[in-house]
Amino acid sequence: MKEKFAAQLYTLREEMKRGIAPVFAELKQMGWAGVQLSALPKGHDPEEIASYLKEYQLGTAGVHVGLSRLQTELDTVLEETKLYNTVDLVCPMLPKELQTVDGYKQVKQHLNDISKQAEGFRMSYHNHNFEFDTDINGQSALEFLLEPSPENKILAEIDVYWVKKAWTRSSCIYPSLLTQDASYPFKGYD
Repeated sequence: MKEKFAAQLYTLREEMKRGIAPVFAELKQMGWAGVQLSALPKGHDPEEIASYLKEYQLGTAGVHVGLSRLQTELDTVLEETKLYNTVDLVCPMLPKELQTVDGYKQVKQHLNDISKQAEGFRMSYHNHNFEFDTDINGQSALEFLLEPSPENKILAEIDVYWVKKAWTRSSCIYPSLLTQDASYPFKGYD
C-alpha cells in the first residue's frame, strides 16, 4: 500500500473480539483502504484473514510480528505475509530484558539478519517511548536501531503518539528517520 490510510488493528483490539469479518466490513464501509495486521486473536487462521481481506477489498499495510516469532518461525511468517499480500514485516515491541544497550545491539543485529533471510520483504521497527530512555554512542536507542546506512536494513514505523509522549526527553523527531521509507501510525493523545 502506498500513499493510503490503513487502520492499525491494534487500536481496534477490543472491537476485534466481536470477530474479524464484522470489523473489516465496518472499516470498508467507513472508506478505509486497508489495515495493518496486529493484535489478531490467538489461534487465528491466516487463510481466513486473507479471505476477509479479499472479500472486503482491504489492502494490507504490513504485519506486526514479535521478535521471538520472527526468529523461530520465519518461514511460516513469510508464507502468512504473502497470503496477506504485503511485503512489510514490523517488529512491534521489545521485551524489557532487551531494552538495554546490549539488548538493542542484539535486536539490531537480529532484525538485519532476518532482513537478509527475508529477501523481497521489508523489515521495520515500531517505536514506543522507552527507546528514548537509552543512550547508545550519544544517540537514542531509536536512532541507533534506525540509523540510515547501507548495512542497516531496518526501516522506521514512527509511532507519533509515543514520540509525543517522549517529547520531554527528546528535543525532536530525528530528521534522518524522516527520510526513510517510513510509515507513521497516528492515534489519539491526551
